[in-house]
Amino acid sequence: MHANINGYKTNGVHLEAALALLEMNGTKPVLLLLNEIKTDEGDTLTVSGYTIICRKDRNMYGGGVAVFCRNDQVARATLVEESQVHERCWICFHTDEGPVLVCAWYRPPDTSLPRETHLDGLNSFSEELNRLNSKARGVLVMGDPNLHQRKLLKYS
Repeated sequence: MHANINGYKTNGVHLEAALALLEMNGTKPVLLLLNEIKTDEGDTLTVSGYTIICRKDRNMYGGGVAVFCRNDQVARATLVEESQVHERCWICFHTDEGPVLVCAWYRPPDTSLPRETHLDGLNSFSEELNRLNSKARGVLVMGDPNLHQRKLLKYS
């Protein structure tokens, strides 16, 4: 399950309620990928019934990603890599069909930055994907890469 939570501190309770409703209907996501958690490094992130696998904070004003795994499935999830510069985490989730590479990614929409800076995030994503996916049976990329910015759509 992916959600742009737009602030864990203000909307974490809504996430818990949505998960409770899903569980009442017999569905409980194995992985939770959250964007725009808007937390600082010292903030605690918890979701009932889940273990945090990875998080990349920016600050309380924007951005950040977090990946949680359901407690009964946490042995299947392994943190592969965190981007050093970008808000991106790579997880290997071990399924009965083989390993699946899962990426949680948030890319800020700051249109004041030069086009080359925006392209750096895309180029590093491509490099990471090409380097990490060789042993995966499949790849799932979830997030908000903010690719709808007019200045980035040069040829559209």
